[in-house]
Amino acid sequence: MYYSQPLLHYRNRAISLASSRLTLRTPADLAPYRVAAFQNARGLFGREYAETMAEHPAYREHADQSLLGPLLYRGRVDVVIGDVDIFAAFDARALTGRCDVPALAVADILPPSPRHAGFARAEDRDAFDKALTELAARGEIERLRRRFKPRAPVRTRLSDCERAP
Repeated sequence: MYYSQPLLHYRNRAISLASSRLTLRTPADLAPYRVAAFQNARGLFGREYAETMAEHPAYREHADQSLLGPLLYRGRVDVVIGDVDIFAAFDARALTGRCDVPALAVADILPPSPRHAGFARAEDRDAFDKALTELAARGEIERLRRRFKPRAPVRTRLSDCERAP
């Protein structure tokens, strides 16, 4: 398999309720908490994360990432592990117009997670990389990112509706 240059980098973070005031600086800091992550997360974030979660009795991985927000908001877990844009997209769909949702804390304790395209032939990979570089130089990649970025970011502070009388 011939892998392309990275197409995107997932921004995986440890997301908790701000009111919990958790101090998360490393993956090992997750050990005392109930943690939910997306499927196969244990294999993506290095040895410290894998070792911390290997014997963790309150760690679960879910194929359906739309479950992570409800698990956190309902108090079933203390921390969710996921890409902040994916979390925000599910969060926005489920919670649009609601003002009773608590603010979140987002801890950047995980390494970047690049994604590549795989090709059977090196020349196909090289052509793809060349086209991707040209698109990036013209600003097309950034335009697509802006177009498809979730409109409601993960809320880490009071929203306007909470400040209204």
